[in-house]
Amino acid sequence: MTDISRATRRDILKLAGAAGAVSLMPEAARAATGPIVLGTWGGDTSRLLGGLVKQVKDRNDLDVVLDIGTPSTRKTKLLSQINRPRNSMDIPYLVDADMFLLTQMNALRTLDATQIPGYDTLLEDFRNPTSLPTMYSALVLVYSNSVQAPKSIADLWRKEYKVGIADLSYDKVIPMAAVAHGGSVSNFGPGYDALVALRQQGARVYASNEAVGNAFQSGEINAAIMWKGRALQWMDAGLPIAYSLPAEGAYPVSFDMAITRNSAFAKEAHLVLGAVLLPELQRAMALGIGQVPSIKNSGLAPEVEAKIGFTPQERARFIKPDHAYAASKSSEMIDFWNQKFKG
Repeated sequence: MTDISRATRRDILKLAGAAGAVSLMPEAARAATGPIVLGTWGGDTSRLLGGLVKQVKDRNDLDVVLDIGTPSTRKTKLLSQINRPRNSMDIPYLVDADMFLLTQMNALRTLDATQIPGYDTLLEDFRNPTSLPTMYSALVLVYSNSVQAPKSIADLWRKEYKVGIADLSYDKVIPMAAVAHGGSVSNFGPGYDALVALRQQGARVYASNEAVGNAFQSGEINAAIMWKGRALQWMDAGLPIAYSLPAEGAYPVSFDMAITRNSAFAKEAHLVLGAVLLPELQRAMALGIGQVPSIKNSGLAPEVEAKIGFTPQERARFIKPDHAYAASKSSEMIDFWNQKFKG
């Protein structure tokens, strides 16, 4: 058993409450003081957010209810009520690209940093007006120990690599391919052409991250674009792989909470966002999911921080997404991926 495994168990047992047992109350049943409804993923994420529910109750005597569903369901539910006096979802939990779109649609409230306890501990890289990054990760190069380590994204087009890609990462793989082949995050054209060539060389698409791991295990692939945290989990489980940060830079994603513009509990929701920045909750989320804390003072052991995190220099080299351009190309990307890449 590794030190990370022991720390994960301690933090999870200490903080994760019975989040799975919490259900969404009907809007009509919500009292004047709440509960505050937080739309989130299920699985480990909702289980670990039991710690957030407990902290908010203990510190502020506020109730938080988790509304568990897919990102698409959360966005649809929020937007369908955006013109009502009150929205049944107070805090959406989504990735940064989704938050950009919701901001463009005027669905989110501008945050008041002075009302968010611990806001000054948030890494400056991730501060923005309408959402609060709770943790982040980045896509890196993952490869079997039986092959030479790829040094760049472009290296994956070499013949010795049998490449696997998770289907849901298409909107990040396309700009990564573009950057590696003369395009940019604001010019996907070269990436489309390069990905067609990669597919013709035998690249495979898998329905989930877990399926990519299974493909490594079976030897069906020997290289992939994958989350660093996921690669570390596989390595800890004994999979004979390693990872490297590409020369072009890793591709980051942050997991953000925001406050719905027409939430009836904006003041209380700011306190919930502050609670997610508590070091003990950040540690539990990082160790339980393999993502990186978004605060400066999480208290992770230095060796653990070095293993799962990114240095300031590495963050400075991240491939910075152009969310506006990606949003304008969203239909084009989906059509390319489904019709030309996956076939």
